[in-house]
Amino acid sequence: MKGLICVIFFFVHGLRRVHTELIATPNKRQTTNDETDVPLEPNCSQPICLGPLSQIYCSGKLIHATWMFGMQETCPGNMMRKSPELILELFTNLTYPLKREQFQKFCGENFANISYLKQATLEDWTEEPENIRRLQNTGKFARKLNELWKVLAREFVEQVHKTPELFPILPVSNAFIVPGGSFQIYFYWDSYWINKGLLFSNMSTTVRQILENLASVVRFHGFIPNSGSVQ
Repeated sequence: MKGLICVIFFFVHGLRRVHTELIATPNKRQTTNDETDVPLEPNCSQPICLGPLSQIYCSGKLIHATWMFGMQETCPGNMMRKSPELILELFTNLTYPLKREQFQKFCGENFANISYLKQATLEDWTEEPENIRRLQNTGKFARKLNELWKVLAREFVEQVHKTPELFPILPVSNAFIVPGGSFQIYFYWDSYWINKGLLFSNMSTTVRQILENLASVVRFHGFIPNSGSVQ
């Protein structure tokens, strides 16, 4: 209950978003996209990267290499094949100047791009909630929006719960609604408006589960970050 009260407090009073600057201007000579020997020094403002993850997904030479080679969409990837400590040790053993082929091989051996989310079923969803039946001019529009709850419902795959240390995310137990498009995880600010829409659709059970998710993030991390992803 204390965690839920904390979540509601954050919703009412607001919480500043996490702004992560992933790219900074190197302070040495420019290099081509096939070779790089300049470490990047990004400024991660209030990162949710913790421990060794911060040197893989937030700052350091590894994330610098992914951006210099234009591989940020595929490496470090959505899952680590090994422990972050071992990955960092293996990366430090690479020779500089770092070649693209060498780094691609390293990424393939140590990271995987798999989906850590799956479609979720919302048990309290109904085709035409009572509040929508009462609408006249906007009823058709509201029904279309109500259909989207099923489309945007997600939950984490079982592997995330078994080995959470291998994923660059803050996992939660219950299903949630993603904003859609390229935003395929739960977001702090979006959750406020999503919950308002869910309540209008008479989906209080789903709302409670989302609040329980955010309360667990507060218990683990101390506050609700911009999203559940460290990337």
